Amino acid sequence: MSEPPGVADPWAAVLSRHRPRTAIPKLSTHLEAAGVTAELLAAILNDPPQAESWLGGTASPDAPDWVRNPIARALVCAELGEQDVIRSRRFADHRAAAVSEAVDGSTVASVAREIGVRPQVVSRLHHRTSRDLLETVEAWLHRNTISLGER
Repeated sequence: MSEPPGVADPWAAVLSRHRPRTAIPKLSTHLEAAGVTAELLAAILNDPPQAESWLGGTASPDAPDWVRNPIARALVCAELGEQDVIRSRRFADHRAAAVSEAVDGSTVASVAREIGVRPQVVSRLHHRTSRDLLETVEAWLHRNTISLGER
């Protein structure tokens, strides 16, 4: 299915933030079959606390349709989880960069004391390189692209 010129695929806009592009067609097919639209998923991913509160009331007649549908719920929860994985990785990368910057103006021991961790943790974070980060991201993308392939 092709989009008109200048119109982006709504699934790509939502899923490409945390999923490899090659996985999007299959994921969107499953989500649509479960009654989850790209717009609905975008709203859920933009407000995880609200989604979490809905998930606590799965038996409630007032719960949204996706909450009462176990397949939709499983798919949405998977996307929430993947989003959290990516966010966690990004925050870890920012933390490593901040620690490295702090060590550049001080010492490993001093920074460790200031942030309340062992010097070994600071040293490990300080010595992470862009290459290490790139290899980590590439490995994650490779692993997830393969695991989401045709079965």
